[in-house]
Amino acid sequence: MLKRLFDCVKSGKRVPMIGDGGNRYQMVAVADVADACVCAIERRASGVFNLGSADPPCVRNLLGDLCRRAGSGGRPMPTPAWAVTAALWGLHSVRLSPLVPEQFRIAPVDYVLDIAAAREELGWTPKFGDMEMLWQAYQTYCGAAYSGTLPAEREAFDAASGDSSSFDAG
Repeated sequence: MLKRLFDCVKSGKRVPMIGDGGNRYQMVAVADVADACVCAIERRASGVFNLGSADPPCVRNLLGDLCRRAGSGGRPMPTPAWAVTAALWGLHSVRLSPLVPEQFRIAPVDYVLDIAAAREELGWTPKFGDMEMLWQAYQTYCGAAYSGTLPAEREAFDAASGDSSSFDAG
């Protein structure tokens, strides 16, 4: 999914969003997850803790900032969520959808977890913001695209990125 997004950004094309982009989609950095695990071990915590970035921006602003920072001339393009979702369900039924249902069903909605328990009980604070994570992923993509290789780590990141995480310390 990120490869398609980054292809649009790099080529200066419009970046389609499912919906108007006013929703937020929280991400979490692997380093922040690892830090939360260390905090849980040190505090001998048990329970389930939501992990994610602090104060995620709306998708429209996140993608607009990415396009500006990349200097490509690309820009976010809102689409009617109901029409795009219906079309993607149709494409999915014949195995031609570029997205899996989980992706297009949550794309137009707020997807933000409450990380208060992790902050309070673990003493954990995310260090990375959504723009920083997306920019780092874009830079990795540009390096891989330039070299013509897609390292296994990048493929794994593509599969898992953008997914806010719940983590069970019990």
